[in-house]
Amino acid sequence: MAWKDYIIWEPLTIVAASAITTSFVAVITITAPAICMLIKNGTNGDVLLGIDGTTAKWGFPASSGAAYDMTTNSPTYNQLMLREGTTIYIEWNGSAPSIPTGNVYIEFMEVAV
Repeated sequence: MAWKDYIIWEPLTIVAASAITTSFVAVITITAPAICMLIKNGTNGDVLLGIDGTTAKWGFPASSGAAYDMTTNSPTYNQLMLREGTTIYIEWNGSAPSIPTGNVYIEFMEVAV
């Protein structure tokens, strides 16, 4: 696949706390290969994110965030990316009847194709 010489931003995904449960819920499927992912947990509790709907890959305590740059140590230009079509799942890492409040923000920087 040929890449263009610029990036695009996937529209911001805002996951309201009311949509987050103690089981993984699909929240976004990316539309192009991603080179950077940013997560901001604005809820009052811990959330887990994954890519297969069952296994947690990232954990975010309340009021935290992180950025993941997949290309920083790539052996060649644009070699390491999160695949187009990858779905991100979210889960509340609390126990019922604890009710989350706030939002989770998910951003992707993608390669223009």
